[in-house]
Amino acid sequence: MNSPARDAFAARLRQALDEAGYSGAQLKELAQIFEVTPQAVRKWLGGESLPSSTRIAEVASILGVRRSWLLDGELPARRTTTAVEETGKVYSKQEESIFSISGTEYRLLQNYRELPRHLKDAIETIINEVTESVKSQKPS
Repeated sequence: MNSPARDAFAARLRQALDEAGYSGAQLKELAQIFEVTPQAVRKWLGGESLPSSTRIAEVASILGVRRSWLLDGELPARRTTTAVEETGKVYSKQEESIFSISGTEYRLLQNYRELPRHLKDAIETIINEVTESVKSQKPS
C-alpha cells in the first residue's frame, strides 16, 4: 500500500528525472545510473518504497537536486551558491547568495557546460546582442 509521503517522493523523483533529461530512460538504464536494481527504481517511481538515507543522497546528487527537496519537498529544489558583489555602506565585501533555478534553466546550464569554448563564446555573444536589442525596444 502506498503512502502519501512515498507518492509525493515518486512525483518529485519523476520531475527530477524529467528535468535532468532522463524522462525516457528505461528502468534498467536508471538502475545502472543509481547503482541499484531495476526493481528498486520501479518501486521508487511507483511510490512503493523509498531509497535508503545513503542512497537518497546519491540519487539527489546525480539528479542535481537537494536531498531535502527530493525526500520531503523542502524548497528550493536546487541550491546554487554564487558570489555577489555589492557596493555601498551596507555591503563592504562579497557575500554568498543562495537562489534556485528552474528545471529549464538547469537543463540549459548543463547543456551549455558540455559545449566547447568557441560555442560557449558564440552563445554568449548571441545572448548579449538579444538582451541589448530587447532593452533598446523597451519604452523609457
